[in-house]
Amino acid sequence: MNRTLACCVAAASLALTPGAQAGLTGDTISWQYYAYGGPYLGAGSPGFFTPGVSSDAFEDASAHYFTIRGNDTQIILDEFGGVSPWSPSEVSLDEAGLFVRNGFVLGSFDAPIANVWVDPTSSMVGFDSSRVTFTAAAIAVDWAEVGFAPQSQLVLNVTLVPEPAAWALMAAGLAGIGVMRRRPG
Repeated sequence: MNRTLACCVAAASLALTPGAQAGLTGDTISWQYYAYGGPYLGAGSPGFFTPGVSSDAFEDASAHYFTIRGNDTQIILDEFGGVSPWSPSEVSLDEAGLFVRNGFVLGSFDAPIANVWVDPTSSMVGFDSSRVTFTAAAIAVDWAEVGFAPQSQLVLNVTLVPEPAAWALMAAGLAGIGVMRRRPG
C-alpha cells in the first residue's frame, strides 16, 4: 500500500470514529419517580425522553412538577412547579448502589455509565453530588427536602463508557498513522 493511500485510510478511520466516548443523543432513556416508600406509578410516572430529540414532563391534573430533557452529555431538569421544597420521605429505593427517598431513577442507557456529576450551573438550593448515586445501568437522584423555584434547574453531566467498536476504529487509525510516520517517504 502506498503511503498516500495508507495515510488516507488512517485519516478516514479517525474521522469515522464516533468520538472517544458514547453519547446520550438518540438514547430513549426511561425515568421512574420514587417517593413515600416505593415507585410512584401515578399520572406522569414512569416516563421516557430522548436526549437531543424529545423531553418529558412529570405532571398530573393538579400540578406540573418538572420537565426532563437532555443533550449528548447532560440530563437537564427544569420548569419546576408545585411547592418547594421536595417533601421528606422514608427510603423509597436502596438497592444495587442506588438510593432515593424522594426523587427519580433514570435507566435504559445504550452504553454503560462511567461517571455522573452535578454541573455548576445547577441551581437547586441544597442539592449537591451526595444526592446522586449511579451504577453502570442507572442514575438515582434523591432531592428530598431540597428547595427549588420555577426557574431552578438541575443539570447532571453524564459520561458513558465508549463502545468497543469506536475504540477499535480509533486504534486502527492511530496505528496506521504511527506506521506511516516510521516508514521513509
